[in-house]
Amino acid sequence: MIFFLKELLLPPGIFLLAGLFGIWDIRNNPRRARRILITVAILFYIFSTKIMASLLMGNLPVPAPLPPLSLGIDENSAPPQAIVVLGAGLYEAAPEYGGDTVSGGSLARIRYGANLHRRSGLPLLVSGGRPENTKLSEAEAMKNVLETDFHVSVPWIEDSSETTWEGAQNAHEILAAEGINRIYLVTHATHMARAERAFRRAGFEVIPAPTEFWSHPDLRARDFLPTAGGLAISRHALHEWLGRLWYVIRP
Repeated sequence: MIFFLKELLLPPGIFLLAGLFGIWDIRNNPRRARRILITVAILFYIFSTKIMASLLMGNLPVPAPLPPLSLGIDENSAPPQAIVVLGAGLYEAAPEYGGDTVSGGSLARIRYGANLHRRSGLPLLVSGGRPENTKLSEAEAMKNVLETDFHVSVPWIEDSSETTWEGAQNAHEILAAEGINRIYLVTHATHMARAERAFRRAGFEVIPAPTEFWSHPDLRARDFLPTAGGLAISRHALHEWLGRLWYVIRP
């Protein structure tokens, strides 16, 4: 239910709903319907441009990256005890790999998790549930790639969550049993604010270890053109803004 509601509230779903309402309203109130359809067309154009996408993504507050040559540990604080890497989807039924494997987003996260493991020597927990109609959970796919391609052992997997919030609660149950409550948390920089809040609420002490920072070159004329890529970035940014709002107001 939450998945469908989210899809309808975010582009392009919200534009489709508004457009259908405008078409339905033509007989009852042609002037209002015309205004709705014109507004939908304008907003669809605006949110499909790299200009709007850059404004939305560029204004998301993100944490600073860990220094490349150090581990970002405060000398007055206890050191972390483990690394938690969050999933970012599956590449389902990948023909070249013979089945489900990690998506590009998950690959970016586990690559940084492996890098952090080699620098710190800390063990990893990977987190991500099983999407519908897949053979592997995100966590299982991440573990497979880490151990096969990166040669990094993964002692723990959390593979029953559907949201970051659930993943934080489940990961805390697993690691608390090992006496672990201070962690590096690896996820995309734009996702870190929500993830860190969820993991702190679950009972962890968190050192953010963000990766995949958003960057965009200087303004170009083609950035004013509507593109599918621009709409996808705008959608992702709006998803993060709405997610952060929800995490603030939820109990």
